[in-house]
Amino acid sequence: MTTFITICPRLSRPSVQLNNAGNASGAPSAQRAYLIDLSRTARRLGMAPTGIDRVERRYLEELLSRGRPLWGVVRTPLGNLLLNQAALRDLKSYADGIAPPSGRDLLSRLPMGRSEDLQTSETAVRALAFARAPRGRLAAMLRRHLPGGFVYMNVGHSALTARRLRAIRGAGASKVEVMVHDLLPLEFPEWHPNAAKLRMDQILRATFAHADTLICPSFETQKQVAVQAQKKGWTGETLTAHLGPGLAPCQSKSSLLQNSFLCLGTLDARKNQAFLLQVWQRLYDRLESSQSPPALLFAGRVGFGGADIVSKINHLQRSGVSVEHLDGPDDTTIAKHLASSRALLAPSLAEGFGLAPLEAACANVTCIAHPLAVTREVLGDIPVYADATDIYAWCDAVVNVMRQEHAEEQKSRNAGNMDRPELPSWKAHFAAVLGEI
Repeated sequence: MTTFITICPRLSRPSVQLNNAGNASGAPSAQRAYLIDLSRTARRLGMAPTGIDRVERRYLEELLSRGRPLWGVVRTPLGNLLLNQAALRDLKSYADGIAPPSGRDLLSRLPMGRSEDLQTSETAVRALAFARAPRGRLAAMLRRHLPGGFVYMNVGHSALTARRLRAIRGAGASKVEVMVHDLLPLEFPEWHPNAAKLRMDQILRATFAHADTLICPSFETQKQVAVQAQKKGWTGETLTAHLGPGLAPCQSKSSLLQNSFLCLGTLDARKNQAFLLQVWQRLYDRLESSQSPPALLFAGRVGFGGADIVSKINHLQRSGVSVEHLDGPDDTTIAKHLASSRALLAPSLAEGFGLAPLEAACANVTCIAHPLAVTREVLGDIPVYADATDIYAWCDAVVNVMRQEHAEEQKSRNAGNMDRPELPSWKAHFAAVLGEI
């Protein structure tokens, strides 16, 4: 029977459902070593972080702060790198924006065709490595350097193969814990490239074969995972814990655009930014000449199908509509624009968690969102909900925000609303996943 440990932001402590033996999953011993997979962090150094990037980096920060024995493992095209705590602190500094040493070693040039930035990052991480091993020798390397009974954690949807997990288990791992952020490539294949669907299927097969615990960021994701687990006959432990925000608070009030509305996230069909362009075109047709038209700012990299959205943005710009796109901005820039925006717009049609509305709530910025079940689960009635197939409803919602008091006054009113539910936090998340310090 599957064991469920769930944490809800409205409760003072996690609620635990016991298994048949009457045992609840608890945090491992304080002295048990952790091995965290940082393949994603190492591969994406210097890039604008995605939501999953932020989660993996936040786990690294938390585990470093707890003082437990900690190691990191990074998969490269040719093998694996083992990082001790000193190396992990250096890797964290690179992820936080400290430029790694320049230069590319010979191994980084294989396989051919990879970007120079990726080669430089891999070279820097390899220089930090405490030990290295070719792919077939991962288990031997871990057995040599790690104490038996370590806990392996993978929260980045990377390097999850049956062969790799089998080697880690064979090296003496007492527990394998994997975060499944979402199953969107399988649930909505029309919005994802075929490679993403194949990769998600590989992750699930490997995870169900070797993982002890699956960590889900929302109950909506947990429901989908439970369906797949039942099909595969998996009977491990599922733990659901909401994520915390990823952006640091920003006090700056400056913005590239005045009277602006912000949409965060990768430009793709699932995020539904093309719908917002229709809304903005209708708003410009609707507003009287005496009214100051709102600006629309997209902040995010271009993803699957995003080139068509960029083309539509360019078309609206030529027609005089105030709309801009920042391709892959850093977190400081995002936080600045969020703090100064009139509202965050979240028309996404599917999410595993949805960090952007949470970021808006934490910044006391109004959020207009499509009524996804996961958004209601995490934020309750905090957002203004409008169906993202109804252009008129969204036009009305935007106009209503424009008619409200000045943005700073609105933020103060949001912050002072005593009826707002308690927001998810990393402290609560890690208390559920890792236990109290």
